[in-house]
Amino acid sequence: MISNNFTAPDPNKSEYDDYIKYVQEKLPVETPEMIKINNLAEIGYLTNTSNFIFETILNLSGSGSAGAKAEKIEDVINTYIGNPGLKPVDVLAIRARKDITPYPFDVVLVQEAEQVNVLIDIMKTSLEDLLKGCRGELGITDAMEKLQVSLMTAKVPAAWQKYSYDTAKTLIPWFADLLMRIDH
Repeated sequence: MISNNFTAPDPNKSEYDDYIKYVQEKLPVETPEMIKINNLAEIGYLTNTSNFIFETILNLSGSGSAGAKAEKIEDVINTYIGNPGLKPVDVLAIRARKDITPYPFDVVLVQEAEQVNVLIDIMKTSLEDLLKGCRGELGITDAMEKLQVSLMTAKVPAAWQKYSYDTAKTLIPWFADLLMRIDH
């Protein structure tokens, strides 16, 4: 017995085509309960599968000719490099403030400011290198190629995530959030 209401046909009395017809007509509709899966697990599975499919479509979609793609990536790079909000945090000014006492919250503030400065430096360096690579001034490395793919698919580059806070945001909301953090 395969399920409560479905028994396999007798193999001595059936051919392959008979099995196919029997399964198509008699097999009950598959439900999570049938195989003892929680509905939430099925939702998670379907969500992950959908995300994978859409990510694959996004990665496979072309953006036109090589020249148009090079111009587009340069525009994206210049958008991030040229953003006036992407400036280092003045850690010395934070430490020099008289209203900050060495409480744990203040220590965390200084540490986060230092971490943001490292992130900004890595972002600017990697973007400038990619821009030089697009112009032919540098050879394109694997890291540059990964950065380019991340920028074109609106994902936070893995090289930046190493120095950033954990997030599930895509690149544009993540960058807007980073600018707000820098401003405050």
